[in-house]
Amino acid sequence: MTYHATALNLIRPGHVTVLLGGQWGSEAKGSAAAWLAYELSKNDKFFDIVSTNAGAQAGHTSVHQGVKRVVFHLPTASLISKDHFRDYGMIYLNAGSIIDPDGLVRELEENKILTGKTRFAIHPMAAVITDECRAAENEVDSAQTKTASTRKGVGQALARKVLRSGMVAKDHPVLQQWVRRVDLNDNLCNGGSVLLEVPQGVSLSLNHSPFYPHTTSRDCTPMSALSDAGVHPSFLGKTLLVLRTFPIRVGNIVEDGETLGTSGDCFGDQEEITWEALGVAPEITTVTKRVRRVFTFSGEQIRQTFALTRPDVIMLTFCNYCDKKTLGTVLDKIRRAADHVNIRQPEVLLEWGPTTEDVQPWPL
Repeated sequence: MTYHATALNLIRPGHVTVLLGGQWGSEAKGSAAAWLAYELSKNDKFFDIVSTNAGAQAGHTSVHQGVKRVVFHLPTASLISKDHFRDYGMIYLNAGSIIDPDGLVRELEENKILTGKTRFAIHPMAAVITDECRAAENEVDSAQTKTASTRKGVGQALARKVLRSGMVAKDHPVLQQWVRRVDLNDNLCNGGSVLLEVPQGVSLSLNHSPFYPHTTSRDCTPMSALSDAGVHPSFLGKTLLVLRTFPIRVGNIVEDGETLGTSGDCFGDQEEITWEALGVAPEITTVTKRVRRVFTFSGEQIRQTFALTRPDVIMLTFCNYCDKKTLGTVLDKIRRAADHVNIRQPEVLLEWGPTTEDVQPWPL
């Protein structure tokens, strides 16, 4: 099957497609979402609704037709098409979203999103980040500092929502104009198609990561994404899982030569390496601007991820970081992981660079 056919197979009437990362985030999910949307648009296909439960701690980057986009709240697939001037489908920030209002308004303006009720909506119970949330996380002795969090106020906003003391979208003076409930189940029952873009990565999941407390504030799985979107699991269609050849963790927090927080350990069958040893320029995180920590590929990590996601398609990114032998080893670990959890071998796409044109099917 060609990658064009793979893209078309990822959109199904009456079903939800879930796009998520399988490691510690920064797997290039934005690039994958842009590729999918572009390939579909070339065939005059698009999702009726693109939804996300993203927060201000997860920046998604894409490069399409020479334009680089970085978004935190808007789903990337809603911004990409063969025609820059045509709006495709509806954008819905669902109940799991954690919103920085100023940041969201900037994204809407920068991407020229028409915010009429037919194009853009926010669930009334989406959490809102306040100045108090950010200040609490940036305290030197906060849990977010000690675990090298992005410290954007996301965990605080979510915690306060759970305690019923936080701000939610329906009560925010700016966000109110876009607030309404969108019944995704009704759309799906009538043959519509939905894409859920999930931020961060499975190995950061609050309940399912072996590295607590070095996790995010919730789970990053298809089940959690469906729950946040209010979608019944019977509507789940295809899952597109994004993996890096060399997974990363967010950089540690170091101030005045003192390490205030570390982002956590790795799996037993992998090791932390340096960017110099890898032979590429150090990556800087989109959100924190810290140098990312980089690791070798872990079969154990992927087995755990496959058990929770059962992917139909894998997009393996940063293949340009690999020689042929290393790439073969990574692909073998993916194959073995699928066998281990007794799932059908997923289709594999290889991404060799940051643009929507840098994707090829496997085998080459």
